[in-house]
Amino acid sequence: MSSVIEKDIALADLAEALDIAKRAEDDAKLHRLKVEERILDLVGAKREGATKFEAPGWVVTTTGKVTRSLDSKALDEVLPLLPEGQKAVVMKPQLSIAGYRALGDLEPEAQRILDRAITSKPAKTTVNVKRVD
Repeated sequence: MSSVIEKDIALADLAEALDIAKRAEDDAKLHRLKVEERILDLVGAKREGATKFEAPGWVVTTTGKVTRSLDSKALDEVLPLLPEGQKAVVMKPQLSIAGYRALGDLEPEAQRILDRAITSKPAKTTVNVKRVD
């Protein structure tokens, strides 16, 4: 058997294994979410903050969370009304990837200067499989 065929067979076997693992992971996640829902139905949770419950051999903690975001239009209206030096709203720089790439195309030297203020690190490479029978 040629190495190309062996490689194709190995890749097909690994794709099958990954597909099975992802389905098992999805099933496990669904099961976990259902169990969490049953726990919350049983003991409840605060809207925000942690509460501990004891059961034989276990300590169960529920943590209520609230996601907050700013409406930029409304913020423009209310920010001048807040006390000067307030700490509830802070502005932080954010890198625009599209703008960064465009800068590299238009002004490579400017991008190299900006690179001194950027930390880049590799992210996880994704692998997707799709059965094509």
